[in-house]
Amino acid sequence: MHREFALFSFLTLVAGGCIVRPGPDTNTSQNAATGTSGSNGSGGAPTSSGGGSSSCGASNFGSISLTTGFMPDPQSVSGTSGGATDATALGESQTGPCRGWIASQPDHTMTLGSSFDFLAVSGSSSDDTTLVIRGPDGMWCSDDEGGDRNPRIAGAWVPGCYQIWVGSYEQGDNSAYQLSFTERR
Repeated sequence: MHREFALFSFLTLVAGGCIVRPGPDTNTSQNAATGTSGSNGSGGAPTSSGGGSSSCGASNFGSISLTTGFMPDPQSVSGTSGGATDATALGESQTGPCRGWIASQPDHTMTLGSSFDFLAVSGSSSDDTTLVIRGPDGMWCSDDEGGDRNPRIAGAWVPGCYQIWVGSYEQGDNSAYQLSFTERR
């Protein structure tokens, strides 16, 4: 039931035309899914946990909570890409087309406890993966940012909950991945 609700909410947001590129005043999130959870103060240690649910909702592989100045930098979470939902149905975001096959429930949730002038979320896998991030102001998709086979979304972010999906290019393909979060440019 949670998976269908998350997908319904995700598709409703896209259908509502709320697609916005992350920017200094636009990258906020609403309800997202779980896994690893925790909170920290400015400059505090980030927290994370495995799949389950957090204050942002349920996720397949966990959640992460970050505030500006988190240490160590970078932080990372891992999971397995893919799912039964065709991300191309989500359409075009301002950061690029949505591609690949994603799970109906987010793979991770990210809670930002403060604004970030710059934060990069980057995927790394031995296979070609895609990235979809949903926040309250819209959706951002990435496919092979920088010319390699690893997706990346970077920019200014506002506090809030974000849902993150890591996709596979071929339906039924599932690949281990690592997502990295850094304030380094």
